[in-house]
This record gives sequence, C-alpha cells and structure tokens, in this order.
Amino acid sequence: MGRPPNPRFLIPKLVNGRGTIPIDVSYKGVGRIRVSSGTTDDQTYIEIRQMMDDLYNHGNLTTLKSLQSKSVRPLVVLSQTKRKGIKTSITSDLDKPILETLYKWVDTTSELKDSTKKSYRGQIKSFAQVVSASDTMEQLVDRLRAYRKLKQKQNYHETFNKTKAVLMSFVYEEYGRTSQLYFEVGGVDNLHRIKKNIQYGLEVSDVVTLTQSAPDHISEMIWSMVYTGMRSYEYLQTEGVSWKSEKVKDPTTKRMTDSIYIDKPNPGHGNKGGSRWTLNPFPDEVTKSSVQYRQFNRYLHDLAKQVGRTINQTTFRHTFVHWCQLAMIPNERISVYQGYKHKGTLGIYMGYKEHAYMDEDNERLRNYILKNKSVRVNPNAKVWFTNA
Repeated sequence: MGRPPNPRFLIPKLVNGRGTIPIDVSYKGVGRIRVSSGTTDDQTYIEIRQMMDDLYNHGNLTTLKSLQSKSVRPLVVLSQTKRKGIKTSITSDLDKPILETLYKWVDTTSELKDSTKKSYRGQIKSFAQVVSASDTMEQLVDRLRAYRKLKQKQNYHETFNKTKAVLMSFVYEEYGRTSQLYFEVGGVDNLHRIKKNIQYGLEVSDVVTLTQSAPDHISEMIWSMVYTGMRSYEYLQTEGVSWKSEKVKDPTTKRMTDSIYIDKPNPGHGNKGGSRWTLNPFPDEVTKSSVQYRQFNRYLHDLAKQVGRTINQTTFRHTFVHWCQLAMIPNERISVYQGYKHKGTLGIYMGYKEHAYMDEDNERLRNYILKNKSVRVNPNAKVWFTNA
C-alpha cells in the first residue's frame, strides 16, 4: 500500500490568519486531501491527522476518499471512528437533524414541481411519527426500519414504499449513489402489497338493515353514497373535490334528468378520472355529508356487525355498481358513471355520451331499488318507498 505521510504532525498556520487549521496531505491510492479540519485546537488537529493515518494503515480508503470529496467532515469522522472503530466506512455527514434536513431539501430543490413537493412533505410528515427532532442522519436507517414495522402493522404498505422512495431520492441527491447511507437505506426491504379480498356490494336488504338503527344523518349519508357511487373523498368533498345535483337534458328525448355532477379540478394520476356526471335515482334522498371521514368510519364499524361482514366507505361504491348490474345497465355505462379513465383502445374509438342514457338508467336503477326496499329509511325525505 505504500508508506503513510510523515508521522510528525506540524501544525499549519491558519489561512490568511483566520478560519480553522487546514489539512493538506496526500496518500497513495487516494491522492491529495486538501480540506478544512473544522477546529482551531492544536490537539484536536493532531488527533484528526493521526486518525487519517490510521485509516490509511487499516486500508479504509473509502473514508479517506469521502474526506477528499468533502462529503463528510473530519470532525464527524473523528467522532464516528472513536465510537465505531477505525475500520468503519464513513461516507456521509451524519450529524444533521433528520426532519429539519428533509424539509429543507424539499423546499430548496428547484427541480421538483409544487405538486411533488406537497406529496414529499406529506410523506415526511408521516415518517415523523417515528422520528424525534433530535434524531440525526446517523439514526435514519434505524428510524426507517421502525417506520416499516409501524406501517406493516397498520397494513399501509404503499405508504411505506412511497416514503422510502422519497428518502432514497434525498440520500441520492445529498450524499450520492456510492455513499454507505444510500446503500443502507436501499437495503431496507419494501413492503409487499397484500391483495385484499374483493368486497362485493351489499344487497338492498342489507343496506336497509344497516340503516334502520343508524342515526338519521348517518342513514342519509349511506343511502346517498349507494345511490350515486361516489368515492368517499368525493362525497365528503375533500382534496378540492365538490359535487352538486344538476338536471341534464337527454339529447334523444329532450327530457331533463337528475344527475350528480362531480367537479375534480385535480384528478391526479392513474384511474381516478376527472370531473364527471353520475346517476341520481332519488334526488330528494341525496344529502351532503354531516360528519368527517373518521367519525363516519366509527359509525360504520358498529353498524357492520348487523350484517355480519366488514364494511367501509368503498363498500357503498361497490354496492352502486352491483345494483346497476342487477338493474341491467350496461357495463360500459357504469364505467362512465364511476369515472373510470382507462377504457381501452375500443372505448377511445367508440366514445361515450352519458347524457343520452342517464334518464333511462336512472329509471332502471330506481325501479330495481323499489322492488327490494319497503321501509322508510330517511325521515327527512320527500319520497316514501313502498314495494313496487
């Protein structure tokens, strides 16, 4: 390997009489290392120089190259080698606070779009559940493993994977692909998404049973969702989404038919679709939400015991599709009402005018429901339901 530099450590003069003691030394296989020691104390400087020679003698050229590239500071390496040993590869400056550094990185990275920054901040906020304000980058991998256990227990596999991807991007930008930290973060396994059992829609009788003992405002919310097939965040009007009841003219019969118009100014990615119309078979029954997401879920958890199966807000969207199929509404039309974006090549060529069929489909869905619903579930409704 060659011989290390002269072991006699002469204390260099400060540059222009200010700053910290400079380091200027060369090692075979590494090259010239010209950096600031970060200290004005002679004894500390000697400890740093001795540490660098020890790194060389033990073959730890990786850490020396990190010092050379200024990706890690001499005082940090000195502290790390005292605690972990001279053979430990140290390639990153790990004394920075995790959360403060992550947020600063997001805010100062000009290449990121505003929407991406907002998403990244959301992932960091979630990660903060297992990170304290005093935690430094040295604990990053340990905190990521703790976060993985938490999200695995909560069954939020995709949330963990997205957060890890954000951390990988951060480490790549700040420390480089060849850094030890990048290698260790990448070594934390992703969570494999567990395919959930398909939840088929409820029967009309199940919804009747579910809502009979429910408070009036919860009953109204449940029926509003099964009538229209809205997603939970659409119905609860979160994420900038709003909806209202409208009358739309049927271009064939020229009659006006009731509809729900869902305005989604930022439809997002994938199959979430954009603004659309959907059916509204009982316009007097559809009401706005009166409670928030979590409170609604607590009611559903208790009510689900009455029908003997797991129920969440997505179940009502599935129920709408189930009823539309039983009402003999073609799948192509249901797809449009649901706001599915991906229709395949044939669907693109065919196109689809939902207004032309809404009056007919509203009547089909209304007639199917009336055949199976014989109780009044909403005391505030203008319409009484009886057997057809």
